[in-house]
Amino acid sequence: MKKINFAGFLFEPQKNLETNFSKYSFHRLILCFSNRLIITAKKDTLSLSNKIDNIDIYEWQKNKTWHPVYSYKPEIPVDRILKIDDSKKLLYALAIDEKKSEIYILEIDIINKRENIMCKNNIYNAHLKEKNRAVSIFFVEAKELSDRFLIFSLEPTDKLDIPIYKSVFIFDIENKSLYQLPSQEQNFLAELEIQSTVLYNNKHILFKTGKIGDCEKLDIVMDEMKKEVFDPKTLNVKQQIYILPFEQFLMDLKNNQIEFSRYLVDFADYEAVLNSSYLGWFENDCYYYVKTYTEQDKSDLIKLKLSERGIAEKEVIYSFDERIILNSIFTVYQILDSGKIKGRELFYIVKSFKTNKPEQLEIFYFGEKTKIKRIEPLLEENESIYLLNLCKNFFITATAHFNLDEAAFSNHDKLLLTYKVYLLSTQKLIDRLDSVHMCYNIFIYENPDKKDEILIYFY
Repeated sequence: MKKINFAGFLFEPQKNLETNFSKYSFHRLILCFSNRLIITAKKDTLSLSNKIDNIDIYEWQKNKTWHPVYSYKPEIPVDRILKIDDSKKLLYALAIDEKKSEIYILEIDIINKRENIMCKNNIYNAHLKEKNRAVSIFFVEAKELSDRFLIFSLEPTDKLDIPIYKSVFIFDIENKSLYQLPSQEQNFLAELEIQSTVLYNNKHILFKTGKIGDCEKLDIVMDEMKKEVFDPKTLNVKQQIYILPFEQFLMDLKNNQIEFSRYLVDFADYEAVLNSSYLGWFENDCYYYVKTYTEQDKSDLIKLKLSERGIAEKEVIYSFDERIILNSIFTVYQILDSGKIKGRELFYIVKSFKTNKPEQLEIFYFGEKTKIKRIEPLLEENESIYLLNLCKNFFITATAHFNLDEAAFSNHDKLLLTYKVYLLSTQKLIDRLDSVHMCYNIFIYENPDKKDEILIYFY
């Protein structure tokens, strides 16, 4: 059984959490973290263009604190920290030179305070040249796909913050190679969800497109369907899932000739929601995901069997008589956690019912068998579940305390929270922390020296 407890302020444990430190200039942002390192920047050092010109590195200590070990000012201002290599104490970062219309992948040695340009690429493409656009600000998204591969996108914006072109890149750390997805696939790139991209065992890569979140899509479509005149042509809610053999994908990428349409595995317009972003799982060369329908109380668990050439088989292995969605104004519950039991075609979702007070939980197992387990935690009035993890057997609650003598929302310094952590299996109270200012974020960390211990920090 894991030991779970609150560990105080992340960067300085002795700080009083009742004070709103986030409004002061030294408030820190977490840029990236790994097993033993956290990369941060002071909030006031970020310019209007969000350039990172100074970074601080904190390292894990045996006494369960994070100690500042390095401070570094990059020679080239950084736009995004992409990855940390714990063993070599290296950072990989993205830098954009707007004047030259070039991007750089930097390797930063944080011990010796040296940086090296691993590769660069010109982003002043023909599309922008035709439009006669001068780009000064880019919206950046990035995700680490594996120890070796990273994906990121650059979306130039004009003064009205209207995207005018999107470029997507795959970076191979081992070969120091940067590949750009073909620009002729702009419709695909414009709707690509970077955070939903998944690389499975370096064998298959999944891309999901759609300019709308899963929950938002369900709410919008069902709200429109209530109207007397429903015209689906007015909705822009299309979603697609593509799964490509990764080796073939890299070969096609190098040759600039990817045909994404060949690898389309599912498509949904207004009639359904593809819930793969949080209800999707890879295992044993199979991919499982939930598809939720808008026009009826129905959802399907779909299994895709993968091969070197793509999809070998597709089948529905379980059907629900309800709409399964993370959270929606059209459901009576929200999903707090979901997952797959390793080695089995058995899945679970943990529901919290919105209208029930005290709060009620339902653990719903589905797939090769169906089982429902209901839990009614003995919570206090106004105590709500903030976070739950079934596999790690805990949940965290938060209770707000308002100053009745003063309008709480007119003075945010009067809004304080009490956090409690419980064992899920027994609902036993493990730890509590009173008078935490509402502006703090939570950072949950597994002790690398004691695998059975989970520490909860605030920052």
